[in-house]
Amino acid sequence: MKTRAWVAGLTGATLVATLGVVTLGSLPAANATGEVEGGTITLSTVYGNPGSGTAVFTAPSGSTATPKTETLGRGSRCALTQSGSDVINFASSPSGADGTPGFGYGAVGVSSLNKRSGNACTQVNSDVDNSGTDESLTVLLNGTATKSVFGPGKAYNAQLDLEIKGNATLVITTANAGTPGRTYTVYSGTAATGITPSATEIVCNSGTSDTGPDSTSGDNCQVRFGAASVAATVPADFFTSLTIEALAGSFSLEGGSDWGTAAAANRTVFKLAAVPDGLINCPLDNHAEKLDSSYANWGIEVDRMVNGDGTPCIALPYALVTDGTSATFLKPIDQQLTAQFALTLKHLVTTTNPLPIVQYDWEDGNGPRDLAKCGPAYYNGVQGGNGSETDLALITAGNPPLIDYNALKANVADASTVTGYQHACVYAQTSVTFDDGRILAIDYVYLTGDIKFTTR
Repeated sequence: MKTRAWVAGLTGATLVATLGVVTLGSLPAANATGEVEGGTITLSTVYGNPGSGTAVFTAPSGSTATPKTETLGRGSRCALTQSGSDVINFASSPSGADGTPGFGYGAVGVSSLNKRSGNACTQVNSDVDNSGTDESLTVLLNGTATKSVFGPGKAYNAQLDLEIKGNATLVITTANAGTPGRTYTVYSGTAATGITPSATEIVCNSGTSDTGPDSTSGDNCQVRFGAASVAATVPADFFTSLTIEALAGSFSLEGGSDWGTAAAANRTVFKLAAVPDGLINCPLDNHAEKLDSSYANWGIEVDRMVNGDGTPCIALPYALVTDGTSATFLKPIDQQLTAQFALTLKHLVTTTNPLPIVQYDWEDGNGPRDLAKCGPAYYNGVQGGNGSETDLALITAGNPPLIDYNALKANVADASTVTGYQHACVYAQTSVTFDDGRILAIDYVYLTGDIKFTTR
């Protein structure tokens, strides 16, 4: 999915519209709290000494984005090394001088000199120093490569390839941005005797002794939890990290290395969700805004009109991001290709004589140009353009709206080199002078396709 950004500069004298392209993937219907599919992280490992591993982020289905790959390896004293794209991260307990995430034999674990038994590089052990201290491995889904234009991704489903030894009991705890989430307990070997499997009680190799040595996939367990789809996910299902603690026995985190020809189906996989601010539809729920607390100094408002070609409206996920000096409106471009919007841009200026002209730049090397005012071809018999809120109401109301999309396409050249019809124009501009002398410029911009506004 191609997603483009519109950024409205809210301070300064000049606005420039520049084209920006970011690729995501096709977005299915959002769930009840607005999340949409955000791609997957796949951990793949290959057995060897030290073996090898990769963590690959793949954008959602339908995207043309190139997968992002991070390479896992072994460094000094078995410490895990990571290079390439920032896809996934790890933490360990103990940490610091006592321990670190480790890598070897195609597995991730805790590298520590305190273990009484087992592999000092890659296993995560219970009671490591005979004092009741258990080791744990934390998987952090905070890689910058997984972030979409809707912000950081978070997982809603996990498939873990765990190599488990020693009649183990493991506790998996998820967390969402530090807030504890769900808890799952994994039982293996004789520790699983008498345990009734459930959504939170997971049984592997039930009733058999599981002490090693390595027996290919015979001592591996596929641990699966989470919702089947974003649409079925509830808030408590989302997580940005998970911690696996060894209460008994030991484990390593792998990605199919012991499964031979079945490795591809037994990777460690996290399904991610992206988090837009909401959905914008027409004719209902067709308004989004980010304004300062006084509703006067700066802001961006977005009103969605009916689709220009008359096709039925489908809700689009969107994000509005502001930092007090700029604001960004984001939505997917490969859905609802003829969606029309009216943007109200509010920004402080230094003079009303003249008010600054909104400019656009398609980033084609030709530089910025003045964004023209909307002419008669834009209206179905109504001139408008007097810079009032009434114009906004007229343009966004009705079916079809007063903007004449067919006349627009027939009479107005498209300056963009981007596939599809892209156009914007200023249909009204006004200003307000406050008692303290500050001047607020208000630009009303018609938009179909994509354009990006920023200060210049």
